[in-house]
Amino acid sequence: MLRVSFTPVLLSSPALISQFTHDITGVVMESITLDGKTYKLEDLPSEGKLLARQATATQAHIKKLEARLAIANTAQSSYVDRLRKLATKTA
Repeated sequence: MLRVSFTPVLLSSPALISQFTHDITGVVMESITLDGKTYKLEDLPSEGKLLARQATATQAHIKKLEARLAIANTAQSSYVDRLRKLATKTA
């Protein structure tokens, strides 16, 4: 079975870093680092495992929203620039 380990960097939450092992079936979280200390998920109670997965999923959702916001900000800036050019021509 092919396994590649990597640690994604979570931009909005530097205190929360998750370590994953990727295999053919998908991505499985092995550990989580909070405030510089790494915890194996297998050592956490069920609620801790759930919270770690929810925190990681929420962080991924935030990254997607941040990307969409960047696109919207770029579009808005372009519209304002075009409007400014049009307005100064007619004034």
